[in-house]
Amino acid sequence: MVKQSLLGLLFFITSCTANVSQQTRPDQQSAGIEQKSLEALFTQKDFVNIQARFSVEMQKVFPEGALRQMWEERIEKFGPIQKIKQTKQSHTAIYTCAFEKGKKAVRLTLNVKGEVDGLFYDKPLEQKAGLDQASDDTRHAFSKAEAFMQKWTQKSFTPAAAYFSPEMKEAITPSELQNTWHKLSSEQGSLSKCQLSQANSNEIFLLIYEKAEFHMHINKNVNGKIVGIFFFGLQQDPT
Repeated sequence: MVKQSLLGLLFFITSCTANVSQQTRPDQQSAGIEQKSLEALFTQKDFVNIQARFSVEMQKVFPEGALRQMWEERIEKFGPIQKIKQTKQSHTAIYTCAFEKGKKAVRLTLNVKGEVDGLFYDKPLEQKAGLDQASDDTRHAFSKAEAFMQKWTQKSFTPAAAYFSPEMKEAITPSELQNTWHKLSSEQGSLSKCQLSQANSNEIFLLIYEKAEFHMHINKNVNGKIVGIFFFGLQQDPT
């Protein structure tokens, strides 16, 4: 596997409001915008409605038009875009678990089906996240993460492993999952509780320019708002 270099920084851009014709009610227009995929919006260079999907934090930092400027700078350097295609969608759920000797974060990556296809132990996060404001689709995507964590904290490793993706099932058996638990508990002591600290989604797009190819990662928060745009590839970023 070729190690890709990070080419784009996190872009925060203010949103701007689309002009609404007298024949179109705002609620009807918003519904139409939300039904369009990001792939379609980027293909159409509909930056106004892409920015309308940004989180409040993103809208505060960069002036209107920054996304369009960045997009045009890349085209100027790498040539016209020949194809935009979504290649992957994934989710990340981070749980902060309180042990007798300290806290540890359990980070789960989920595929589009909600199956666990990655398990990592990280530094703890202090914030608490909830799914109350999330859409039904988002809550469904994270339901298997919740189920996995329930079995994991109960030390029911075979039922927990049932939530793994086929690839994860080949990589980590229930006994290996149990071994990682024993190692963690021997270092941290007994577990008291785990809570969801962060939940987000990631959409990956393949961008084929005339002179280069890149992957564009779009990160979304639990409410489905865009919180980050990154570019990965082997060419030098014009910005």
